Amino acid sequence: MPDTEAEPTELSAWARISHQRGGVHDATSAASGLTSNFSTYVVALRGADLRQGDIITADAGAIRKWKVGVVDELAVEGEPYAIQAPLARADG
Repeated sequence: MPDTEAEPTELSAWARISHQRGGVHDATSAASGLTSNFSTYVVALRGADLRQGDIITADAGAIRKWKVGVVDELAVEGEPYAIQAPLARADG
């Protein structure tokens, strides 16, 4: 069980945060403007210590915090080379 009173551990890694379409392109009007079915995900090298439930901070441009979803390995011909995971905004 994680210690909720302990200081969080900060690690640094190079990763790419990007968007992907979640299916057929769909843009609809909403009260706040246009919404779409794009999702956000992160891709990092295989050695990155990234786990489901982690909070990551992207400091390129506007600083944003993201909560990491299920982490999957990416492989070519059965050889793992990277990991990827969906992201959800964690900063409100």
